[in-house]
Amino acid sequence: MNYCDDLIDFLNSLDDFFIEVEGRSDRLRDFIDEYNSTTNSHITLYTDGIRLLGDNVDKWGLEFRLYTNERPQPLFGNDFHINRTYRPEYKYRYSNNLLRELLLYNGFHLGHN
Repeated sequence: MNYCDDLIDFLNSLDDFFIEVEGRSDRLRDFIDEYNSTTNSHITLYTDGIRLLGDNVDKWGLEFRLYTNERPQPLFGNDFHINRTYRPEYKYRYSNNLLRELLLYNGFHLGHN
């Protein structure tokens, strides 16, 4: 198995997790267009799981995050960090742009899963 397969297996074992994407509106609009055309969805900038930053924020790319209440076993479990600030209902946060492919091609979606 590879890292992606292990992560998919981990997500499939959970009862509750949350996926979000964060970015400025220009970058999010491009992602939303791709997401909607790939998944036949109709998300907008105001869909649960979209974290819209102000246009004056010094962030140029998108950031994909996964929130869970369980931490997988290492090796990739070491990438799940204690979450004290964002989405307090979840204990752990994992930031990785690999989540984009998991969203688009493996049946997961933004927001609560």
